[in-house]
Amino acid sequence: MWEMGERRKRRRVGIVKLLFAVMLGMILIPPLILTVQPAGMESQTAEVSIQGATVAQGETVEVPINITDVSDLGATTIWLSYDSSVVTVEDVSEGTLGGSLTVGINNTAGVTKMSWFSATGKTGDFVFAYVRLKAVGSPGDVSVLDLDVKKMVNTSFEPINYTVRDGTFSVEVEEILPLEADAGGPYYGYVGQPITLEGSATGGVPPYHFAWDLDNDGEYDDATGDTVTWTWSTAGTYTVGLQVTDSATPANVSTDDATVVVSEITVTLVSIQGATVAQGETVEVPINITDVSDLGATTIWLSYDSSVVTVEDVSEGTLGGSLTVGINNTAGVTKMSWFSATGKTGDFVFAYVRLKAVGSPGDVSVLDLDVKKMVNTSFEPINYTVRDGTFSVKAKNFFVSITPSNITVNKSETVLVDVRDADTGEPVEGATVDLSGCGVEMSNETNASGIAAFEVKATSTGNITVTVSKTGYNTWTKEDGIVVASIVGIGDMNGDGKVDFNDVIALAIHIYFGEPVYDNPDVNGDGKVDFNDVIALAIHIYFGEPIYPQ
Repeated sequence: MWEMGERRKRRRVGIVKLLFAVMLGMILIPPLILTVQPAGMESQTAEVSIQGATVAQGETVEVPINITDVSDLGATTIWLSYDSSVVTVEDVSEGTLGGSLTVGINNTAGVTKMSWFSATGKTGDFVFAYVRLKAVGSPGDVSVLDLDVKKMVNTSFEPINYTVRDGTFSVEVEEILPLEADAGGPYYGYVGQPITLEGSATGGVPPYHFAWDLDNDGEYDDATGDTVTWTWSTAGTYTVGLQVTDSATPANVSTDDATVVVSEITVTLVSIQGATVAQGETVEVPINITDVSDLGATTIWLSYDSSVVTVEDVSEGTLGGSLTVGINNTAGVTKMSWFSATGKTGDFVFAYVRLKAVGSPGDVSVLDLDVKKMVNTSFEPINYTVRDGTFSVKAKNFFVSITPSNITVNKSETVLVDVRDADTGEPVEGATVDLSGCGVEMSNETNASGIAAFEVKATSTGNITVTVSKTGYNTWTKEDGIVVASIVGIGDMNGDGKVDFNDVIALAIHIYFGEPVYDNPDVNGDGKVDFNDVIALAIHIYFGEPIYPQ
């Protein structure tokens, strides 16, 4: 008897161990067992689902795996499969179930295995786990988020019926901005001396091909490359053209013109090169002294708006000799003096000045040169002219989306204009948004979320121009920002979504008392609105005769 009792005890312990291993996912329960509905159990089906997401390349997002309408959940094992060339799992954290969650992430195989167990059953709707996903694919790539429930049992280890709803993960497609060529300028130079032209481009699909028209014959066949040099033999004001072609298929083409002022060298010129720099960036520009003879000493002051630009450093140019510098960014002036016992004749860089953009995008400061003294080695004054420069803080661009971009005439609709920084993607607060066209003249400012909301009721079909502006940004305009279409006539005069005798009454009231209707009142299409249209609508409703003849 004692031995039989011990055998029964060992069998019970073995069964408990087996069930515990099943609950932890160590032993998979055959599908046949999971699908058997025990006698007397109330039929109920839980749903296991994962939320889909669309994320920019390189960004992450957290999505829940939900278990809803579940009763007495005791343990479950769920595998999440995905295309790891598109998306990877960065982390998995517990949801709202409590209990014990174990996770194994294998992005090489594209599968994440999760098992959960609790001694107390869970009934209701829960988040099984929060999964943090990262977009590693290219814009436009898509992966299914495939859920595979390996096991789901209650606290009595009986299988729970369930359904699965998979999700979809997409890598966001980036918008390509229009290609824009910039020929730079205006440029200044002298007869017989090479003048450097610097072109650039934005938008489109890099890399770009740059071609120049330097003889103003309309053909872009004189030079290639973003930076070129050209020499003019006669003084005058010239126009040069830049043509930029991008790498799109088919290619986009953009052109721009610039002015070149070519002067005769008659007196010494003191000049500083202008610059356009992004906020927080620095650039080194030269102060040039050209066509000078026997230069012995000079003192030059550079003045500027220090809320826009500051001088970070001044270094010697190509003159040699002795250069002394005093930088005072509080006053917005840098003082420079130079001396040499041996006179200098020719063209020289007086000094290299390193400037920093400290203002806001769109800010501009004159780089004002003031020559306090310029003498030769005999201390006689030298005649000179001065050409100042301009320093600009590069303006930023908007990224704008409009929802909806298509509306119906004579119908009030809410339109949301979402304004973001094109570089950072962050919302732009305080931007002015203007709507103009189709009887609409409206203006609003974006809120902290970058949204400007409008209640738009257009009185004619066509296009509403949307314009977005803010200091420090280039103005954004789209002429067909909102397209206004006509109502497709169905006879719904009172706008309740149905066509019945109430619409006949509404049309009659419109004709005799001028009350508005929500559909085209010319029901018989004869170009007039009168009682014949009331009769036509009534016949349509009761006998099915067509209305609005084409």
